Amino acid sequence: MRRTRRLRPRTVRLAVGVLLLAAVAAILLPQAASATPSCAVGRHHTHVVGTAECTVRVAGRQRSYLLSVPPSDQPAPLVVAFHGLFQTARVFAAQTGLVPATRNAGVVLAMPESDGPAFNDGRLGATGPQDDAFTLALVDELVAARVADPSRVVVTGFSNGAGMAMSVACAHPEAVAALVSVDGSLMDGAGSPRPSAPVRTFLVHGTADKVQPLGGRAARGPLMPAYIPVPATVAAWVGAARGGAPMVERRPGSLGRGPVEVSTWSPGEAGVGVVSYLVTGMGHVWPVGASDNLDATGVVVRAASTTAPRTKGRAAAYVDPVGVSRALLLRR
Repeated sequence: MRRTRRLRPRTVRLAVGVLLLAAVAAILLPQAASATPSCAVGRHHTHVVGTAECTVRVAGRQRSYLLSVPPSDQPAPLVVAFHGLFQTARVFAAQTGLVPATRNAGVVLAMPESDGPAFNDGRLGATGPQDDAFTLALVDELVAARVADPSRVVVTGFSNGAGMAMSVACAHPEAVAALVSVDGSLMDGAGSPRPSAPVRTFLVHGTADKVQPLGGRAARGPLMPAYIPVPATVAAWVGAARGGAPMVERRPGSLGRGPVEVSTWSPGEAGVGVVSYLVTGMGHVWPVGASDNLDATGVVVRAASTTAPRTKGRAAAYVDPVGVSRALLLRR
């Protein structure tokens, strides 16, 4: 007699959770027909309103991203949001609520799909997917269609996606108005991305994160690289911004969460600031709303809504608050 193999309760819960997330994503994010280039944001379509699956060709490959554009007749701030390891853009959107939050704020949202289980934030090397070029290409396309404002581009992400957002901000600080990292850190090792210029930065992390612990971690294979400690990551961005001493605020905990320590480095010589949110007792999650004692989605929307536009134009001269002029390759 053949025995029937029973699924473990944890496996069943995980499978049910994935199915529920997929169902929620399907309900909240109705699909739209896609075409090349980029669904309805090509040269013959000035604006697309709603949510669409879009594509752009990069290095001979067709890459996909989820696009949400609010009703507007002017280029708007753009958030590029990278999902985590083994996630998809639709599941990430359903978990974070970024689509309705950005649309209500009048902000364009682009959520790239990884080419495989992970974004190449440096962990997959030069032979891995060219996600850096993919990001610049989709920004270029949205700017060319007058959907996005090239001077107000915010990059954000969760876990591996946060690493990808950091990688873009490290390599192309002139194209990034702000960075929001959730449960991310800078990778360890030679050649790993490091801040090369000041970028307005918001860093969210939990003290109970076991995937990317505060103290850093050793490598666990090609998809799980080594990371430097979170305080060292914060220090790297503060150093690039040439920030001084922080102002530290301790917000009380609620709903089973501990307090949130908010450290703010006011804009220094470089004219940009850095904010670190350290959530006591929070694990490896994207916190949303009061239930998590901090709303990372709100942090992203505020970063996009309050980012001051820079001088527009290709290779336009930008003068920062201390009068240092530098060339900004603002893609247009």
